Amino acid sequence: MKKSLIFLAIAFIFLAVPIYAAARLIVPDWLRGQISASLPEGSSLTIKNIKSNADLSFVYEKVSFSYMGSELNLSEVHFKPRPSLSEPLILESPVVTLTRGNQVIVFKEITVTIIPSNIYLEKLKLKGSVAELDSPESVLLTNMEFVISEIAKKDFKFSIHADAANFTLVMPLGPVIVDFKDLSSDVQISENPQIALEAETAAYNLSSLSPFNPDRIIFAEAVSAALSFRKAPRLEMPVAYRSKELRSPMGKIADHFDLNARGAWHADSARCSIGQALINDKEVCGKLIDVLEVKLSLSDSKGTFQVSGDGICVARGSGCPQTIKAELSSLNTADILTNIMRSNVVNPLLSGVILGSLLGSPADPSSGFDHSVTFDVKGTQIYLNGEPLLQ
Repeated sequence: MKKSLIFLAIAFIFLAVPIYAAARLIVPDWLRGQISASLPEGSSLTIKNIKSNADLSFVYEKVSFSYMGSELNLSEVHFKPRPSLSEPLILESPVVTLTRGNQVIVFKEITVTIIPSNIYLEKLKLKGSVAELDSPESVLLTNMEFVISEIAKKDFKFSIHADAANFTLVMPLGPVIVDFKDLSSDVQISENPQIALEAETAAYNLSSLSPFNPDRIIFAEAVSAALSFRKAPRLEMPVAYRSKELRSPMGKIADHFDLNARGAWHADSARCSIGQALINDKEVCGKLIDVLEVKLSLSDSKGTFQVSGDGICVARGSGCPQTIKAELSSLNTADILTNIMRSNVVNPLLSGVILGSLLGSPADPSSGFDHSVTFDVKGTQIYLNGEPLLQ
């Protein structure tokens, strides 16, 4: 019996050593090939060095992935061993840098779990976390978790959740800083990309817009938004946004805020795909210049203020005359407009003139509003009810 056990032990050693060596030498390179085969067309992946460890974990060093003008660089990626082929593969990286032009985003302490549907990784599901995602000029997310599924050559979906998110948007009149708490977002990358997000609270810091005003900050709760992209035939972007409990440092603004609109790119976008129009040089595909079918509503128990209309060539550098045609309507006008004026979001002079015009307009009970006026912009001229605002 003892001789049989010794024989089995020797046999196991002779079999295990080649298998162990193969696991250390073959698996890392095999996985690199499988990942490369699953990447989108037009992308490239380079790995400078592969280092295997005694515990069957391995490290890809100096990893670079480029796609559609963006480059992802990882100083190193650690892969933890899998007990079986059906178990997920876990990878970790201390710092990941995403670069596009002058924009740089840094991911810190990222962990990804790769769940293969079969041995050839034809379909993947990725789950992971990031301690911090940081781009000093535009975005900061902390304690972010994500799920990426349905990876294919043409489209995929991913979801993220972050305890906090900070975005900086550069506008013609200055930067706007947006802070979200408890943010969740679903993104679908396909022929018609879609983005949806929800947040427990939001703060929109407009104080740096010219002229500077430290009280120009809007707080909101229960935020939800959705946007998508489509060709019709030029690129269009339908947008929907909802939030509750709007307030500023000066007090309450409204109980509900609702916005629906459709952004439209220059006619040049018709000759480009959606991806090209969003990412390529604006001189080739044009840029977003029109905001159409706008319907904005502020309401509370006291009243309602609504704006509906179209803005043509409203983006800076559109290359065409600016034209805005809108209708402003209100219910319990004095109450709702007073809250808006107090927030300083709208120029006090302009909001005062609008309030006076609304109160001076004839009531139309059949419309559901007390007052209504037309608001038109032609170039630099502003008109209320067809009359120039400034004589």
